[in-house]
Amino acid sequence: MTDAGTPSRLRAHILLVLLMLAAVFAYADLQIFALLATPIKHSFALSDASLGVLAGLALNVTMAIALIPVGILVDKVNRVRLLMAAAALWSLFTLLTGVSGGFWQLFVCRIGMGVAEAVVYPVAYSLIADLYAPRRRALAVSIYLTGTLAGASLATILTGSLIKALETAAALHDGGLWDYPVWRTTFVLGAIPGLILVAMLALVREPARHEDHGVTGAQGDESFVRFFIRERALLGRLVAAMVLLQLGMASMFFWIPSSFTRMFGFSEGRAGEWLGAIFGMGSLSGIAIGTALTAMLRGQDDITAPLRVFRIGAVLAACMVLLLPFAGSPYFLAGATIAFIASVYVGTTVAPTILMNVAPNHFRGRLISLQTLILMGLTGVTPPLVGALSDHVFTGAHGLVLAFSAVAIPCSLAAPLLLIGIRRILDRYQGAAAGTASHSVAT
Repeated sequence: MTDAGTPSRLRAHILLVLLMLAAVFAYADLQIFALLATPIKHSFALSDASLGVLAGLALNVTMAIALIPVGILVDKVNRVRLLMAAAALWSLFTLLTGVSGGFWQLFVCRIGMGVAEAVVYPVAYSLIADLYAPRRRALAVSIYLTGTLAGASLATILTGSLIKALETAAALHDGGLWDYPVWRTTFVLGAIPGLILVAMLALVREPARHEDHGVTGAQGDESFVRFFIRERALLGRLVAAMVLLQLGMASMFFWIPSSFTRMFGFSEGRAGEWLGAIFGMGSLSGIAIGTALTAMLRGQDDITAPLRVFRIGAVLAACMVLLLPFAGSPYFLAGATIAFIASVYVGTTVAPTILMNVAPNHFRGRLISLQTLILMGLTGVTPPLVGALSDHVFTGAHGLVLAFSAVAIPCSLAAPLLLIGIRRILDRYQGAAAGTASHSVAT
């Protein structure tokens, strides 16, 4: 952006990198729990349903509730300082997870993580909207997601390698710190990156907010609730489709490492390395495809190109998810999961840009928070649901794959159905905007 008062390109790029790091470090701290689910289960004699409660209800429902005030705060307070506070908080609760003594202490730590993690994406997308001009936002979002997911994939691989190294060291040494369980040590070490991020964020300034009315605009002093109700035909279907597309992936993601350990005898460290590679290949290839499709389809001031890309991703995901129940080898499971994740990320790449384009600036934080709130609320239910299905319906080593497929398939099939006819709604907005512009020129 080049207007007076806007951040320089270098400052914008620096802050974008810090936003990537925040998402990576936050993700890494969350993913430690998934990688170490089996030893945590054995340490406290937990069931799969109990693990699902810790992974879902305690974390995601809390995150969903926290997103209500977070959305308001993002639109009103210093967003950089808000992100600093969140990073300090999730680091603290990562550390406390490593010294927890039972289910309820773990439950409280997951609640704390949920509150802190709720800040990350609403802050990031709100800041990106002020750091980059509308024509550059899709590229900025793609770069942000690429950096975030590449970093998250690398962080998962490195965490798996760290777990393997600690397991090896513990097997070779006796006494002292080596008697401390590996899963606890991993959580303690996992708190360090977030604290480093706090120090880095202290060196940057909040960019100025720039008013942008988006496609739908706002009427006078209209409240967010009235705005959403007025535009429910467009916003309701967009948000629902985005939630369902990601929910299908979220329902299975926590359980993938455990699927490899139970079905194929992988160690926790090896399962973590495979998960990192699967997630990295799937998400990064999906982002690359989504970015390329957006560039190919976008005409001059064409706001519907991201919507078309989103629809392509939703249809692909609905096809790829059907492969999951047939996975009988680690390579088949890995390949089917990569294809499904890639399809989801074709759509996820452009989802934030769609929301930025349709909403005015002063409602973007709340709209993105609402979408994330609904997603987190539902993903709070899906891990325990998958765990319960694994405990009581789909038993045996292959049960986990069948259980998360039973949740992912209907979600993924429903998402593209919500997008039927939505292109016509956006076309009407574009036509109205063009008519207003022509009238202004004529007068």
